[in-house]
Amino acid sequence: MCFYSGKSKLHSDSSVAIGNCHGLLGVIRMGQEEYFIEPMEKKPGKQFAHVLYRRSDLPTTRSSTPQSCSAVKDPGRRRFNNTNITDNLHHGSRNRRSVVEITLQLLVVVDKDMIDFHGNDTIEEYVLTIMNMVSEIYRDPSIGVAINLEVIRLILLYNKQKQLSITSDGHETLQSFCEWQNSLRWREGEDPQEHNHYDAAVLITRQNICADKTEKCATVGMGYLYGMCDLKRRCSVSEDNGLNVAFTIAHELGHNLGIYHDGEGNSCSDFSGEIPHLMSARWLLRNKHGGMKWSQCSKRSLKAFLKSEDSKCLRRHSKSKKIALPPDLPGVRYSADDQCRLQYGNRARHCLKFKAKLCRELWCEIEGEQSCRSKLNPPAKGTACGRDKWCMFGSCVENTIIPQRRDGDWTDWSGWSKCSRSCGSGVMAMQRKCNNPRPLNGGRYCIGEEKRYKLCNIQPCPKGSQDFRVVQCSSYNNTKYKGVVYEKWVPVISDGQPCALFCRPEGTNHRFSAKLAENVVDGTTCRADTRNVCIDGKCHSVGCDNKLGSGAKEDVCGVCKGNGTTCYTVEGRFNQLAGKGYVEAALIPKGARAILVTEVKPCTSFLALRSRIDKYYINGNKKIELPGDFDAEGTIFKYFRSGTWERLIAKGPTTTPFHIMVLYNGFNLGIKYRYTLPINTSKKAKDKKKLLHITGPTYGWVHGGWSPCSAHCDGGIRKSLKMKCVGFYRGEISFVEDFYCKDATKPQTQERVCNVHKCAIWWDVSPWQPCSTTCGGGVQKRLVTCKQEHRNGSRTLAPDHRCTDDKPSSLRNCIHKACHLKWRVGRWSRCYALCGVGVRRRSVTCPAKNMCSLSLKPTASKPCYSGPCLEWVTGEWSKCSARCGPGYQRRLVTCRHKLTGKKSNKCEKRKQPMDVKACKITECTSVQEPPCLQDKYNKKQCHSVLKYKLCHDKAWYSLCCKTCERIARPR
Repeated sequence: MCFYSGKSKLHSDSSVAIGNCHGLLGVIRMGQEEYFIEPMEKKPGKQFAHVLYRRSDLPTTRSSTPQSCSAVKDPGRRRFNNTNITDNLHHGSRNRRSVVEITLQLLVVVDKDMIDFHGNDTIEEYVLTIMNMVSEIYRDPSIGVAINLEVIRLILLYNKQKQLSITSDGHETLQSFCEWQNSLRWREGEDPQEHNHYDAAVLITRQNICADKTEKCATVGMGYLYGMCDLKRRCSVSEDNGLNVAFTIAHELGHNLGIYHDGEGNSCSDFSGEIPHLMSARWLLRNKHGGMKWSQCSKRSLKAFLKSEDSKCLRRHSKSKKIALPPDLPGVRYSADDQCRLQYGNRARHCLKFKAKLCRELWCEIEGEQSCRSKLNPPAKGTACGRDKWCMFGSCVENTIIPQRRDGDWTDWSGWSKCSRSCGSGVMAMQRKCNNPRPLNGGRYCIGEEKRYKLCNIQPCPKGSQDFRVVQCSSYNNTKYKGVVYEKWVPVISDGQPCALFCRPEGTNHRFSAKLAENVVDGTTCRADTRNVCIDGKCHSVGCDNKLGSGAKEDVCGVCKGNGTTCYTVEGRFNQLAGKGYVEAALIPKGARAILVTEVKPCTSFLALRSRIDKYYINGNKKIELPGDFDAEGTIFKYFRSGTWERLIAKGPTTTPFHIMVLYNGFNLGIKYRYTLPINTSKKAKDKKKLLHITGPTYGWVHGGWSPCSAHCDGGIRKSLKMKCVGFYRGEISFVEDFYCKDATKPQTQERVCNVHKCAIWWDVSPWQPCSTTCGGGVQKRLVTCKQEHRNGSRTLAPDHRCTDDKPSSLRNCIHKACHLKWRVGRWSRCYALCGVGVRRRSVTCPAKNMCSLSLKPTASKPCYSGPCLEWVTGEWSKCSARCGPGYQRRLVTCRHKLTGKKSNKCEKRKQPMDVKACKITECTSVQEPPCLQDKYNKKQCHSVLKYKLCHDKAWYSLCCKTCERIARPR
């Protein structure tokens, strides 16, 4: 036995798995870092040299342990705001916090790489097993919500999709998948209204995805934060690495549900004891129990999301039939060998050397590798670990011990808590918990109310008491903030987060605000002009009856649940076109409510608010304020400005008269105002008739509009058009028959000055002409003329000296596009080949980088021919065959390859050198020739003598006399 496991004596948070068969080989984990040790090449002698390195220093491979997730934030999409939450609570939960069952309906898509890896026959079973594990994760009681997960559509992509790009670029893959899933068409027989009514889409791929190409690739999943219910962002991508991909899918769905990573902007850690949190930013290697928990931060974030309008799709269910998920434990369907193959490929199986610790860590051996591998995670629940035994929560137990599902139930209600405030509407709460018993093994989380609230100590605080937010900000006075001590903090209310405590330093040059607390104290009003209060960091509506969520409202007269009959409406209009400085437009009396002052049309003048003692609250001293809320003697005026259009709104009642002023800056195009005043009920009994006159309709003549201005400039006249009879009643105006106005005085036709501005004279410019060149630098021209406007609206040319402004340029330089330089080419080189086809090369350069057209680049090489590679090779001539007289010489002639020297029979026959030639050393003494009987050479040899015309030679003739007889006798 040469395999050992244990822990370091010096580090309690450690584990060691080492083999010593042929040198030290294994893994050492200390904290969140892993170290590998293995032998290097064997050196001479008996000792081994070893190398020790960290896992984080390894280049990423398909077999490396998945480390992290990337949550994608959309800068164009903000988190839900508290206004939406308030509306939701007002209509739903009212004065209680309830737990309702949420059904999460999913589309699951599997890519071709997954199908190729797992096989057509088993892929569906594998995916549904994974989704069953995801469903179990979302039933864990630590989530604090009853969530039911359903797969309503499963798509297996047997072929690559043109519109779906699945690459190693995680961001590109996620974006492409989101667009693709949103464009899916419905299936035959499916209701077109239901085909895409899933809440989220999940893509599972075997592609090794990366969040950042510049860093080591350790990403296993990506998903959009707050993407749930958004048709173009309700998606995630998870990388398949075996059954543990279920944790990745659950993690990415958590991002879709608005859950951030633990430790990012919150105080939660990565673990609860030894059990890791599912929303940890990195997959840590201490999951010895085969499960994960949801942190308190995840629980809070999820509940906040479910209360927001962003979760609206989870409140309705698709009619699509859900796909049944396998009921078996995943380890029953997939053995330890199967799980190794799912992680490392078909050459992997369970490493029996670590069989004793199977339920704590799954180790795998891969064919051809010396050591076993592990991601230091336990196998799936139900994995066989012995005869009639299986792994359950990190231990090997009898398989007769089947975890029974147990639904949770509520405890009794607690008593009411202490009131959060002593005056000014505090909050009391009572709650119960879902731990009587706690849900186990996928049991249902409790449904119903979890917390109840009610207001207390609603009496107003004593006069002179500090504002409750001021008190909370002052608790940070003279404390350090980012290393600086600020003497005094004052409150600032955030429109997006009214229930967070934002404060700013007072009396300093630092113009900033800071969030000093996530939540204000329960019972703090959401804003200065509202009864709504903050509870547990959320804005809850309070009715005018001082009851949470009652929906009771004041009428226009300020009467709770009233019908608007105890007051009357005053309306007016200020139409002075021009003025200087501040001019009064209207007087708002004491006791006025429902005040609205608005410009009829946008203009360059400004509204201002002044008290009767010349104190300005808005836009005084010719200093223009930013839009916002302004406290004027206890009345909150809201000042709105959109572009140059302004409004003033106040709920009232006013405690003192106010003057609505206009600060002229150019022209005023009209101001409308409206407010209500209470009817004096004491006079009602004394003068009923007068009261009826006040409350009944009144009639009068109004102008039927104004004629067009008689001049476009330099001053014209508008005349009032035909008078019309109108009736006024309770703020409403309507046109009536003329006889109703018989007692009203008909006003005279009125005139008003209009278009008093000077007739304009200006430089008129035409559009720029095209650039004078198609590339490089050129010139553009345009026509510049002086024009003037006349009172009748016509426009004519004027002499240039009439235009007093600087004349715009009629010429300007332009670059249509960069001109391409000409490529420089060198001489062709020799043919780079000893024989056959070769290549000639030349240099091709651009005089300036990136300034030559690639489409016009000359070729830098071309083919060439260096002659045939086969050639006739001749040997040395032999000695002459005769000592005297005619003879012959022979040599060896063969066909060979120039480079290899190998023989061939493919040389050109017509170029074959002769292998026989005549020779004569000296003349022989004359002897009578013998008669010719037959050739002495064979037929082939004599044919060569004939072919090379050697028959005239006496020596050759004597050897082939019969063959040569037909041609000639030798000399």
